[in-house]
Amino acid sequence: MQGWISGVWGFSALVGPLVGGLIVDHFSWRWVFYLNVPFGLAAMLLVGRGVPESTPEPGVRVDLGGAALFAVGAGALIYGLELESPVAGLLAVLALGAFVLLERHQAFPLIPFPALRRPFALRGFLGNLLGGMAFFGMTAYVPLFAQIARGQSATVGGLLLSPMTVGWTVSSVLTARWLPHWGPRPLARWGPMAMIVGFGAWALARQGPLPLLGLAGLIIGAGMGMVMLALLVCAQEEAPREVLGVVTAMLLFARNIGGSMGAAVMGAALGPALSAGGETLRATFWKVPALALALSLGILLMGLGVPDLPARKAEPLEESEFVEAEASWALRQ
Repeated sequence: MQGWISGVWGFSALVGPLVGGLIVDHFSWRWVFYLNVPFGLAAMLLVGRGVPESTPEPGVRVDLGGAALFAVGAGALIYGLELESPVAGLLAVLALGAFVLLERHQAFPLIPFPALRRPFALRGFLGNLLGGMAFFGMTAYVPLFAQIARGQSATVGGLLLSPMTVGWTVSSVLTARWLPHWGPRPLARWGPMAMIVGFGAWALARQGPLPLLGLAGLIIGAGMGMVMLALLVCAQEEAPREVLGVVTAMLLFARNIGGSMGAAVMGAALGPALSAGGETLRATFWKVPALALALSLGILLMGLGVPDLPARKAEPLEESEFVEAEASWALRQ
């Protein structure tokens, strides 16, 4: 089953950017969003008919206050980074600070901070945050670079993005096979090293042939898939079974919010070059992979503390479970 799920994600990662580019080139960018409507309706129908309803436990409440504070704080943070707004930054600090204080006294918190006190959960959280900033921050601007700085079509921009997502998918599947034999320690180091090499190649060869940039993107994706799954498994192996889902969700959440933060930071680094385009953007774009490389060094620091296998209080996960959360997250993107 995991092979089928990963195969669907790999096919989508390859075809999606290409189809999106073709739609933009030959129709309108609006159709990229309209195209999601029938697929969304079909997914709703399948989930409604195929997923049984669960009975909530008595006494469990949804943390609406915490969710509201976090939404305001995270939104203000991204807004402040993108527009360099001190007011939005101050609002983010106040809202997120209130969120942390509220969560400490909630019986059913949105983010159970005690779970992050576990060393591998915290390492995985920070690694996923940095990984999301590096990878998704970069992917937010690669098609723009291809079109505005290199004068290529939207289709070519999509093709330039595909190696990164395909490399991640293939690497995740292979890493799931390697983990039971090698353990997470070497993979948590090799992954960031591959990302450093890939981002460095992108920065140096940004004006070179597009196939060379595609190869660099493939290396980046392969490293991302390797280290993200290794960190995820470490956190899962350490966590007791009753909080396994919470720990997994926190790591994937860190990656998502990291992507938004990374896109905002890299957009601010490019500054006026984004609107100028052309040679100005081409000369300035090195800042994007350079920032991603610096973030990858932080991921490597997280990986250096990963052991062979952390002690576990419950039975070990089966091999098929190693990739379960990764594939589920991928299908939601």
